[in-house]
Amino acid sequence: SKQWYQRRVRGLYVLNMAKLISIVVFSIAVVLTLVESQNLEGSRARKRVCARNIRSFKACLAKGYNSEEGCISSDEELSDKEQQKCAAVEQRLKNCDYTCDKPEPQPEPEPEPEPEPEPEPEPEPETTWCRHEGSFLYSYAGDSFNTLEEAQAACLANSACNGITQEPYNNNRYTQRRGPEIHDWSPTGETSWTVCDEPEPEPEIESPEPEPEPEPETTWCRHEGSFLYSYAGDSFNTLEEAQAACLVNSALQWHHTGAIQQQQIHTKTRTRNPRLEPHWRNFLDSV
Repeated sequence: SKQWYQRRVRGLYVLNMAKLISIVVFSIAVVLTLVESQNLEGSRARKRVCARNIRSFKACLAKGYNSEEGCISSDEELSDKEQQKCAAVEQRLKNCDYTCDKPEPQPEPEPEPEPEPEPEPEPEPETTWCRHEGSFLYSYAGDSFNTLEEAQAACLANSACNGITQEPYNNNRYTQRRGPEIHDWSPTGETSWTVCDEPEPEPEIESPEPEPEPEPETTWCRHEGSFLYSYAGDSFNTLEEAQAACLVNSALQWHHTGAIQQQQIHTKTRTRNPRLEPHWRNFLDSV
């Protein structure tokens, strides 16, 4: 029937498709196998080539080839032709996993410590020369010069030279002199120079001593109608003179200083008396 025919066609179609798929899969497997086989053979061939190049390169190093990579080699020398062959072998080795033996890197030398700078010498104090008009020094001590500067430099280096004298009668030449005494009575108008003496250090200024406090002023007390016994010294015309004499007279003591009694004309100093007696003719000034 028609249905049976359709089922029959469908079954044949499925069967043919299965056979086709099987053929395709088998073909792919065969191709992959061939490719893998070729790759394996190529890898083996590459390894063989690399091994042969490595042996050739090591032989080049043993003959003294100077490698671009800095490999260790012997001290022998190669000809230019052999050098080129070894260089080609080295280029082929770049496709191979090969590393040659290289010399160990030398440690960098430590920098030498910089020498410490020597301390600069202290500048010598500048020499000051003093000019003495109309003077000279006795005795020559060395050569003479046309300039003062030359003579001064030579004099400082000459232990026998103590000064320089310019001679107007000798083309104004500057002469080294022994001296050391300077004579300021040159009859020919000579001029001399000597090294100036260093100034003496100024003395330290001492702080002024404090002024003594003034002695307390003496106060005299007046006692009307009184007197003291016994004279102790001269008499005076004025009260001030008598008071001054009384203060310096050790024989006068009344209340630790002294006393003065005024009479009709003269003022006399009296000795100490603790008792003041009234008197109608006299009055007393006491300290």
